[in-house]
Amino acid sequence: MSVPTNYSCQLKFELNHYTPDLFKSQWYYIKYLTEYGIIDNYNLIILLQFMKDNFNLESNKNLIILDRLEGGFGLSLNSCSKYFSFRLNCNDINDDYIIINIYNSQYDSWSFEELDDIIISFIKSINSFIDSNYISHSIIIKNNNLNFNINNSFIKNNYLNNYNVNDNIDDNDSDTSTIKDFNIR
Repeated sequence: MSVPTNYSCQLKFELNHYTPDLFKSQWYYIKYLTEYGIIDNYNLIILLQFMKDNFNLESNKNLIILDRLEGGFGLSLNSCSKYFSFRLNCNDINDDYIIINIYNSQYDSWSFEELDDIIISFIKSINSFIDSNYISHSIIIKNNNLNFNINNSFIKNNYLNNYNVNDNIDDNDSDTSTIKDFNIR
């Protein structure tokens, strides 16, 4: 099964709350390497090579390291193929996450097995810096076609009535409303 092309996907890595301070400082260094777009980032290239060496799937082993500020892997250097790269320029000091953005193309998309291989490879690659017992991860998937400014009559006629849902929609003077809450009866 693959990630549908109308979905955006991210791999999110974070430290557990009980991580010792020694590992936290090393985590922030890895975060700095992956997210701040340093030109000629030798250490990021080493991390990417570790990831490539730790891939188990042949499809991921065939990926090439992309020559970009944010690093990453793809099938080719052009934008016509699927690729992934680290989130770039995250300046939120309260954000302790390392994010890998996953990009499908109209021709190929990532399978969940390939995403799992990327997750395992990343954790193995940074395991020499941080004990992997302190790292948690998740796959974030978002449907890009969902729009929450939906016409009230459409919702009331096609959703609320058919599925017996309480109407907690913020009605205003316009033709659109924002869904605040749905409670199934």
